[in-house]
Order: sequence, then structure tokens, then C-alpha cells
Amino acid sequence: MNPPKRQRRGDAGSPGADKGPPRASAGQAQGTGAACAEESQPGTKRALPPGEDATMPTARKPARIALGGLTHHNVKQLKLLNTTIFPVSYTEKFYKTVLEVGEFAKLAYYEDVIVGSVCCRVDTDAETSERKLYIMTLGCLAPYRRMGVGSKMLEHILEEAAKDATLACIYLHVQINNDSAKAFYDRAGFNVKETIAGYYQKIEPADAYVLEKKLEHKATEATEEAKAE
Repeated sequence: MNPPKRQRRGDAGSPGADKGPPRASAGQAQGTGAACAEESQPGTKRALPPGEDATMPTARKPARIALGGLTHHNVKQLKLLNTTIFPVSYTEKFYKTVLEVGEFAKLAYYEDVIVGSVCCRVDTDAETSERKLYIMTLGCLAPYRRMGVGSKMLEHILEEAAKDATLACIYLHVQINNDSAKAFYDRAGFNVKETIAGYYQKIEPADAYVLEKKLEHKATEATEEAKAE
């Protein structure tokens, strides 16, 4: 009897799934498909490539995490992600804004499947006139958390913000009972600036922390010339 053919690992959802995010119902996201084990014919051994030791475990290839831009063609996929990940709804103004901020809005891909997003906007402080980058959303589907997706997105935002010498800081709001999110931003150098009572209108607890990270910009030749003038 011939050995069964090896099956390929499926993406989230069905094999050969679309490139959009996996479908989810009632706020629960689907996970990745399972890979079928390869079976050998009795009495036969698989030939090893040169230099491979049968006694050593085979190293797994690291999953590829990549970021892609937001466009009018994939903004609907962002809406589906937000509906699944976050407990609040976002207006059309939100989606119009994220299409205009360039590198400050990204979709996250895990092995070519959309699993998360980060969306920011630039604000101007009414009192100090400082320009600040506000992280409106940053999140990924539950099965893909703790895999480096969130860190990849935040690192990108920090790097892009550091290139803009006009930005004084990055800030965001975090619900006061969201300990994992607060710890995530703590590790990235964010600090609690203040606590706002009743910030959220339709979720409990309604209070939020304002987390902030000051930006340090490396002086460029153009900046030094501007100061000299």
C-alpha cells in the first residue's frame, strides 16, 4: 500500500484561504489549521539530506511576520479586524484618517494572513502646540498574540516617529483593568501620565490610563543648519 501523501499546513480558515483575515463569530477568531504527520511505509527509512543527523530534532523555520500598507482596497479587512478585536465601534472618520497617515497605519501579516493592525494619527496639543502621535488602535487576533506581532507593529511606529523631529511624544489610552496591555507598553518605555475617569462610554470599567513615551530625535545636518540660522 502506497504511503499517504503529505498534506500542507493550512492557513487560518480553510486551506487555500483568501488573503483576508480569518472569519470569526461572536468575537472568537479561528486558529491555524493542523498539519498532518507524514507516515512511512513499514520497513523503509527516509533518506536524510547530506549533513543531517537522524538523532537531532529538525529546527522549525521561524514564522514570517510582515507589515503592509492600508489602501481603499483593503480597508474593509481592517473594519472586520476591529470588529473582532476591540469592544468599541469606529466611525467612518476613523477609517478616512488612517488612509491619510502613511506609515503610521499598517496591517500585520502572519505567514501572509492578515492578523492585526496599528492605526495612529497626529495631534497638536492645544496648550503647548506640540505635535504628538496618538496610537488609536493596536491589536491582533487572539490566536496570534504572544507571537511577536504586536511588538513588530509597535517597533515600526516607534522607528517612524523617531524620524519626524516635529513629534514630541507618542501617547495612547489603555483601560485601567487591561494589565497585559499596560505591561506591553511599559516594556517599550511608556509611562502613566494621568488617569482619566469616565473616558470610555460603553464599556466597564470606564476609566483609562494615558500612557506616554517621549521621543528622542537624533540631530540631522538639516536640523543643525536650521538652528545655526
